[in-house]
Amino acid sequence: MKKFTLMFIIGFVLVPLILLAKSITDTGYGRIPLYFIANKGQVNPQAQFYAKTAKYTLWITGKGLIFDSPHSPYSPYSPHSTKPYLRDVSRLIFLNADKDPLMVPVDITGHRVNYFKGRDPSKWRTGISTSRAVMYKNLYKRIDLKVYGIEKQVEYDFIIKPG
Repeated sequence: MKKFTLMFIIGFVLVPLILLAKSITDTGYGRIPLYFIANKGQVNPQAQFYAKTAKYTLWITGKGLIFDSPHSPYSPYSPHSTKPYLRDVSRLIFLNADKDPLMVPVDITGHRVNYFKGRDPSKWRTGISTSRAVMYKNLYKRIDLKVYGIEKQVEYDFIIKPG
């Protein structure tokens, strides 16, 4: 009878509580807003800012936006596979735009990001600021471009100044 009581408690009380806790944790993680990270030497120098979504990394460069989506054609159940990931890369290039546009963070958050790669502290990057958006100032004459996120989706707006 003691074994039955123990199995009942585990099966009908503890398991649902564990699943509920996991659900709450997953929901909270999914609500983290999209934010943009300034590049302070931790990634490719062509990117001034970048943002990570569940499906891709958005690289914000002087020439345009790069959507970089890694995926693997191999089974996700073989974590020790040495086979490389494939990538789908799409670019949004700004034709006839300013060759060296000013990109500035908009709505800076209080959150900071740290990168500790390897054992050499000179290669570490700490206290990197994040923002909710990035603005290309005067990408075209009297036209700015604001790149931002709504939940985990990237959006952008062209802001046209009068005149």
